[in-house]
Amino acid sequence: MSALHITLLSGGGAVLLDLALRLAAIIYVPPNRRPTAAMAWLLAIFFIPIIGGLLFLLIGSPKLPRDRLKKQKEMDRAIAGYASESIESAAPDISERVRGVISMNQKLTAMPMTSGNRAELIADYEASLNVMTQEIETARTYVHVEFYILSLDQTTTAFFDALESAIVRGVTVRVLLDYWASSHCRDY
Repeated sequence: MSALHITLLSGGGAVLLDLALRLAAIIYVPPNRRPTAAMAWLLAIFFIPIIGGLLFLLIGSPKLPRDRLKKQKEMDRAIAGYASESIESAAPDISERVRGVISMNQKLTAMPMTSGNRAELIADYEASLNVMTQEIETARTYVHVEFYILSLDQTTTAFFDALESAIVRGVTVRVLLDYWASSHCRDY
């Protein structure tokens, strides 16, 4: 065989191997993953095959380690022990569609849906801060707030003042925010 034949055969073999690996990735990667995670892994494997493939093999498993599964089962039992009244017993006339969501929620999180909750969508930013500020001012036990971006500015001053006075009253205050996103905001 000449050098040209060997080069063509080895090149053709590499192309076939690459194609087989990509097809295997399409079959193996998506199951048991959120679509966004599956797409991210597939893009990594397709555009940087060696590094993407190695990273997938190292950290891409959707299965939890045994010790983490054990801890999750312990938490599920603890949550089930605290759950006294489910929404099904409080509101027996729930539609089948909603019952499916309730069932899935209990199977995945062990947390029952409960009655007595309410939610209100406030589209105006300042109005939503005013409502949250009023609720914080009436809090007696705890305040938990979660934001993607949180910044001290003229609009949020009353909100932060309410959090501070809640702490002074002895209320437990916890604030969860995305550090990276919030670090790009300027304080005044």
